[in-house]
Amino acid sequence: MSAAARRLALAGGAVATVVVAERLAARRLRRRVDPEADARLRPPSDVRHLEVATSDGGTLHVLERGQGRPVVLLHGITLNAELWSPQLHDLAADHRVLAVDLRGHGRSVCTTRWWSATRWAAWRR
Repeated sequence: MSAAARRLALAGGAVATVVVAERLAARRLRRRVDPEADARLRPPSDVRHLEVATSDGGTLHVLERGQGRPVVLLHGITLNAELWSPQLHDLAADHRVLAVDLRGHGRSVCTTRWWSATRWAAWRR
């Protein structure tokens, strides 16, 4: 076997070893049970659920917790306000935390009238 072929075989073996080690580590992590982390992935029991009417006939669902300077949390597309559950747990000690279900997401209700991304960007209560 040539020197180049040996180097290639060693590199391939190293890559295979890394892939197997990564898969074993990921499997161990998935099997771990962490009850404290699981509870933090749900909104706190004292979170307030608010419904805010919009001027065009829709409603926004808002999770609210804490008092103080407000912190508004907005999720990305296809998600909802419960994504921010860990922040609702942590930030509410010093802030009023508001996590909003954007239009068409979570428990918010879209208007029955036509709307677009441009209209959404210009939207005000």
